[in-house]
Amino acid sequence: MNNGFRQGIQWVLDNYSSYQVAKDLSINARTVNRYQNGETPLENMTLSTAEKLYNYYLIELSKMDRNEIFARALSCLNQIGLRRLEKGTPSIERKYLSDLRIKPMTTYFRAHKAIMQYATHFDEVDLSLIDQATEYIGTLDSTNYSDDALAENYIIYFSKETVSLEKRLKIS
Repeated sequence: MNNGFRQGIQWVLDNYSSYQVAKDLSINARTVNRYQNGETPLENMTLSTAEKLYNYYLIELSKMDRNEIFARALSCLNQIGLRRLEKGTPSIERKYLSDLRIKPMTTYFRAHKAIMQYATHFDEVDLSLIDQATEYIGTLDSTNYSDDALAENYIIYFSKETVSLEKRLKIS
């Protein structure tokens, strides 16, 4: 299972209840729950189930508005920062989160540049997180590549993604 495919599946498992996934995709809820709690490794997932989960991910990704996209992408960068920034260095969240609302594109690229200084130290988890951030930003259409201010709800999406990533990173 390639990394992007796996990431999309894991995102669905981290962000939706087994009941919701089972209902929406006609998959047994207990089966979904075993993947969510790590009882069954993703490598043992049938191709049919994996395809359903990944396609669900793509659909959900396409529904995100730019507030959610920028906030979730910055959360991914923040997780890398928590793993890689030197002690005493302000976190990505602390340094960039409030600016994200005012100038999202500029702020995201500044945070991305700050994180990429540590790229030589990235491991598989960091690469997965940078891929996820890039995938989020990649869903923006050209009209949304701007510094138009975000709505105040961006902070909720940042928090949701942070909780989801912390859960996933703890399991890994």
